[in-house]
Amino acid sequence: MRTPMLFALLSACDTPAEEEATCPDLTVPAIAVCFGGGGVTGEDFGTREADMEGTVVSIGRGPRPEACIAEVGNHPLGEGLVVVLSGTDGLDYTISLDVPGLSDTFLAVGDSVILSAEHTFRGFVPEEAIFVLADSSNAPRLIVAEASAGEALPEGPMEVTAGDTRCTTDDGCGMYAKYDMDVVVEGVAVTVPYAEEVEQDGFRFVHGGYDVDLEDEPECNDWFPAGVALAIIAD
Repeated sequence: MRTPMLFALLSACDTPAEEEATCPDLTVPAIAVCFGGGGVTGEDFGTREADMEGTVVSIGRGPRPEACIAEVGNHPLGEGLVVVLSGTDGLDYTISLDVPGLSDTFLAVGDSVILSAEHTFRGFVPEEAIFVLADSSNAPRLIVAEASAGEALPEGPMEVTAGDTRCTTDDGCGMYAKYDMDVVVEGVAVTVPYAEEVEQDGFRFVHGGYDVDLEDEPECNDWFPAGVALAIIAD
């Protein structure tokens, strides 16, 4: 996926050593965005991509648009901020945004934006996907990413690595761990505690989960507790 003028790598280094503990009930914030229409390329059960420059032509709250064909985040998209974009390629694109802390005035009709998004279908494991909405100077306004592991996150305008171990637990199928998240974007470095939100230097960081499978031979078939999701909003 092309990300003009922005260069960074979403990656995870070796995770810190696990500490034996029992995980409390840590419910992560719900994060979901979708994109579709226009010149979105790809096919079902494969990779969908969108790369466009354009202008906001309408905006309002509503259910998931029929035009959306790919979602990024850690839960199914319901109602969100529905935005129609008119691209310089002469095509219309539709996006919908449901992210904690995102206000209805996040965008306005007439705003110039750059959208770069990618979604790869992975079956019953978390998808590998990234959604970057930037302003006309290519400064990121909203970033949402998800994958089955930190090192599987698609390339984008920030770095993501596992932070300290929050806890480890055994759910009867096997052991897995939950981690805080270390993030760098536009020169701003921050540690986001598991399932929490942090505001720093004009950005809001939302931890949507960083879970790592610790088992080589789990007790259950089709057991996959691992997954990483996050959102970054420019305030």
